[in-house]
Amino acid sequence: MTTPNQLRELLAALNELQSTVARALAVPASTSDDPLVDLLARSQALVLAHPAESAGLVQGLAAIGRRHAATPEGAALLSGLLASAEVTELRAAWEAITLNLLDEVVPSGSIPAAWVDLMLDGAAAAHIAEAAESLRPDGFAG
Repeated sequence: MTTPNQLRELLAALNELQSTVARALAVPASTSDDPLVDLLARSQALVLAHPAESAGLVQGLAAIGRRHAATPEGAALLSGLLASAEVTELRAAWEAITLNLLDEVVPSGSIPAAWVDLMLDGAAAAHIAEAAESLRPDGFAG
C-alpha cells in the first residue's frame, strides 16, 4: 500500500519536474497561493499548450507502467495502487489536469476525438448562452 510519505515524495518530484518543464516552455505561474492548485493549474496549461507532446509523454509512461506491471513486483505494486483511496483522488486530479484529452491514442498528425468534442462543447455552450439571452424579455435581469 502506498504510504502518505511516498505520496508526498511523489508530489514533490512531480512539482519539481513540472516546474522545470514549465520554465523551459515559459508557462506562466498560477495566481493561486495554494501550491497544489498551482501545480495542477500549471500542469493543465502545459497539457493544453502542448497536446501532442503531452500525449506522447503519457503514452510512453503508460507503456513503461504496463511493462512493469507484467513483472511480479509490478503486479504487486499495481494491486496495492488499485486498492488505494489516494489513487482514486489522484485520478480526479488527473482528469482535472488533462480534461481526459490524453486518454486516446491517435496517429501522428491526427486530432483526437476528445479535442473535437471539447471544442464542440465549448461552441455549443456559447451558442446556448447566447440563445437563452435572446429569449429574456427586455429589462429582465438574469
